[in-house]
Amino acid sequence: MHSERPSVIVIGGGFFGAMIAVRLADAGAAVTIFERESMLLARASLVNQARVHGGYHYPRSVLTARRSRANYRRFLDDFPEAIVGDVTHVYAMSRVGSKVSASQFKAFCARIGAPLKPLPEAAHGMFDFRLVEDAFGVDESVFDAVVLRSILRARLQQAGVRVCCSTEVVGVSRARTGVALRWCALEPGSAIEESFATTVIDCTYSGLNVLRHDAGLPALSLKLEVAEIGIIAVPERLKQMAITVMDGPFFSVMPFPAAHAHSITHVRYTPRGVLAGSTPDRRPPAYIGLAPTAQSARMLRDAVRFVPALREATLTGSWIETKAILNVSESDDSRPIVIDRSPALPGFTSILGSKIDNVYDVLNELSDLIEGDPR
Repeated sequence: MHSERPSVIVIGGGFFGAMIAVRLADAGAAVTIFERESMLLARASLVNQARVHGGYHYPRSVLTARRSRANYRRFLDDFPEAIVGDVTHVYAMSRVGSKVSASQFKAFCARIGAPLKPLPEAAHGMFDFRLVEDAFGVDESVFDAVVLRSILRARLQQAGVRVCCSTEVVGVSRARTGVALRWCALEPGSAIEESFATTVIDCTYSGLNVLRHDAGLPALSLKLEVAEIGIIAVPERLKQMAITVMDGPFFSVMPFPAAHAHSITHVRYTPRGVLAGSTPDRRPPAYIGLAPTAQSARMLRDAVRFVPALREATLTGSWIETKAILNVSESDDSRPIVIDRSPALPGFTSILGSKIDNVYDVLNELSDLIEGDPR
């Protein structure tokens, strides 16, 4: 690869990296993806709630909610094969401890154009209404990350994107024209090699500050939160249900196709701790397919109070990944994107997305690369 000078190198083969690579390749660029894992969409794009957001989740951040609503249908139209059908989606508002009442939630949904429906018949008798103020059917979806990976792999191949998995980028620096990138294959005895590109886009999410630190660039203001997802087998009546109780220290139970089960996440128990985000040595690892943990057991135990039918659920495992959250998002639960182009390293861009559907906002912001000649 010493003699190759690809126009664009994308670091990170998650959903965002793959989508950006396809779009730039379709615009005429020669694009290479470097992905540390052995396959695409193996980290944060896999270990999440698998929710395609319809805006309902963000009553304290109207901008985030509006962008979710705007991008929701676009994602469904782009990836119909990855959408899990016949799932009933329900949001419920807690009577105690919620930061948003049921009437406020209804007003918020009307404001962003997110339809609410009466509680679906399939959910009748599900909630303990001593704890739940009200519950609604909503317009959201679940995606299958394994199917999504297959779709994107085909699109990358069709677009002519070169994909290098099991390859770790260990440094970036300024070159005479563009960016020099040091990398090595994750095989015993592999030497560090070097490639060059006019444009390098870092989409490594929780690893964004690693290369920035190495290059002497200022760290992004991120909180790195170790997050656990519990994996549960639910009773038959809940198998086609997605349940979210909000807005505060509450939970979601969602179909999780990647594990052929349901996931459970909890505002109080999903976070396991915070890592230092300013001077990292490396991207934190993920732990997929762990045995059930005490933390996941706490999630399920609390959820049973609101949804008694979950007493019949069985905790089967736990998946752990590190989330990257902007520090400014702590107060209002917003999920803005970040596109940082540092003048100190022309051609190098760090991109932080948070929800799978806001990739379209990233693509819109990169219009100067997409519509122009990135070479």
